[in-house]
Amino acid sequence: MGTFIQEPKENVLLPSLLLLISGLILPILSFIFARFDSALIGEILAGAIFGPHLLNTVPIVEGLTVVGTVGLWLLVLEGGLSVNVEKLKNVWFISLLVALVGMVFPVILTWVSHLIFLFFFVFFGLFFSLLNKHI
Repeated sequence: MGTFIQEPKENVLLPSLLLLISGLILPILSFIFARFDSALIGEILAGAIFGPHLLNTVPIVEGLTVVGTVGLWLLVLEGGLSVNVEKLKNVWFISLLVALVGMVFPVILTWVSHLIFLFFFVFFGLFFSLLNKHI
């Protein structure tokens, strides 16, 4: 009869300690950058430092991707909950106009630059129209 407990294949103490340290540094960076009204930059910076390209302490696993997706859903839900419908009724036309200009103008500008410079910048126009955060 064999034992049911197996020895770990690698040392898990060091990665666990680094994950704990990164979890402690993340709120500190967020707090520091929150003073400049950009706590998200601190979180992105922490992700860049502890991610796979620098220290590689936080593994990219499917579970972490699922947690990120749920977090994105909650962020979008929070944005929808903060919409004031009465104000939106008063300014719907100008809001729609700004949204359309913010999406269509970069694409038109891309097509014009494509015709002038003979380059294929369509993807850049689509990219910038999707990244327009002021809609």
